[in-house]
Amino acid sequence: VLKQEGHSKESEAWSIGCILYCMLVGKPPFEADTLEKTYVKIASGDYSFPLKPKICICAEDLISKLLTLDAMARMKVTAIKSHPYFGNRDIAG
Repeated sequence: VLKQEGHSKESEAWSIGCILYCMLVGKPPFEADTLEKTYVKIASGDYSFPLKPKICICAEDLISKLLTLDAMARMKVTAIKSHPYFGNRDIAG
């Protein structure tokens, strides 16, 4: 999206990863001091998980698969509900 190459299902997975990160960590994954620095972090996939709040390794795995820089290697939206993070919970869809 930043490269102005349009929107795809892969970018939807990326967005879900960003939202999940925000929900669990309490801030955006690519937060920086300026908008320009934020764009650089997004373009390079530069994010990390904080020591506090510590989120479960299963959530980190899911987020990492959703925020994979290579869109073709990124987890598919249809595979999200099968990830172990959701366990055996019955989620809609």
